[in-house]
Amino acid sequence: MAEQGEDVLLRPVPLTQAPPPTTHLSIQQKAARIKQLRSKPMVAGEIWYIISREWFRRWEIACGIVSDKTVDPLLEENIGPPDNSSLFDAQGNLVSSLVESVDVEFLPQDAWSELVAWCVSFLPLPFYSSYPFCLRYGHPINPLPRTVISQTFSQTALELRPPRLKVLVLKDLGPNGDITGPPHPYVTVSIKDTMKTLCKKLVAALTARRNVPYKIWKIEPGEFPGSHFPASRLVSCRAVQVNEEAEKTVEDSMIEPDDPFVVEFQENGSWISDAPPLQASVPTVHVPPPLFGPETDFFSRLGNNRTSLTSTQSLYTPSPSRRASSSKENETSVIPFNKSFGFSKTSFKTIQEPGTLGLGNMYALKLSPSRFTDTSVGEILAS
Repeated sequence: MAEQGEDVLLRPVPLTQAPPPTTHLSIQQKAARIKQLRSKPMVAGEIWYIISREWFRRWEIACGIVSDKTVDPLLEENIGPPDNSSLFDAQGNLVSSLVESVDVEFLPQDAWSELVAWCVSFLPLPFYSSYPFCLRYGHPINPLPRTVISQTFSQTALELRPPRLKVLVLKDLGPNGDITGPPHPYVTVSIKDTMKTLCKKLVAALTARRNVPYKIWKIEPGEFPGSHFPASRLVSCRAVQVNEEAEKTVEDSMIEPDDPFVVEFQENGSWISDAPPLQASVPTVHVPPPLFGPETDFFSRLGNNRTSLTSTQSLYTPSPSRRASSSKENETSVIPFNKSFGFSKTSFKTIQEPGTLGLGNMYALKLSPSRFTDTSVGEILAS
C-alpha cells in the first residue's frame, strides 16, 4: 500500500510538459545537488523538512555516497518515496528523541521537492515518443515541514515540535448537552505564527468554505471524546474569545501544545453564543445541618444562661418583711467592701447597676458617718 511505504505502480499518466531539468540528472549529479542545497544557512521564516535518517541513508547508499556491506545493494528505483514512519510511535505521536545525523536529517524546501520529484521514473515509450511517461512509487509518507524561527543573538533554529492544537465546533446541544460527534482534528502551527494565521488554520480544519463569519473560543485544556462542543459548557470551561486582530504571535499569547479551541460559525445571521445562557438542571442535594449552628454553640448557650439568670434576678421582689427591715440591714446589703466581691451576705445576690458602684459607696459612707470618723478605713474593709 502507498500509505504503508510499499512501492505501488499507478497507471502511467502522460505529461503535458517536460519534467523538471533536475529529473534527468545522473545519480552522482543528484547527490551533489542535494549536498549543495543542504549547505546553505537557515533563514528565519523558511520552510525546511525533517527526513528520517533511516530513509535518507538508503538513498545515500543508492547514490553511492556511502557504502554499507550489511545491506544489499540498492538501486534508486527500489528505495521508495521519502518515508518518516520510523519517527512516530504506535499512537501516531512524534518520538521524543530527534537528533540530527542520528535520527533525522534536515532538508530545505527545494531539496525536499527535488527528492520527491526523483521518486518518479520517466520512461520514454515507443508509441508515445514525444512525451515521457511517469510511474510514481507513492506520495511522501508522513512529511514533516517545519518553520525556521529566530532566537536570541541573531541565531536561527528549526522548530522541531511546533504546538499541535485541538479543534472543536460549537453546537447547540441543549442545557445538559455533552461533547459528541466524530474525533476532533488537530492543527499544527508555529510559535511565530500570528493569531490571525492561527485562526485561519483552525477554521480550515473544520470547513472548506471561505468568507464564513466565525468566532473562536479558547477553553480549558482537557480530553474531549468528540468534536461537537455544547454551547452550555462555554462558561464552565472558562471560554475566552480569541482576538485574531491582535498583533501577537502564538508564543506571545502563551498558547501551549494540546490547547483546545472551539470554532463557532454564524448560522442564519445569528450566533449560538449570543442566546440566553442555558441553565442546566441541578439535582436537589440534602445538606446536613452544621455541627455548630446558631444558638447551639458553647458561647451562645453561655450567653443565654447569663441572660436567663439576669432576668430572674431582675424580677425578684423582696418580701414585705424585708422591706420593713432596719436601715443597718439595708446598709449591709449594698456595701461592696466585703469578701464576696460586691454581693451581700444574704442568700440572694443583689445586682449592682453598671456605673453606680461609686454612688453606692458614697451612700454607705453617708449613712454611717460615725463609723467613718471613729473607725479606721482598714477596719471597715475588714468588717
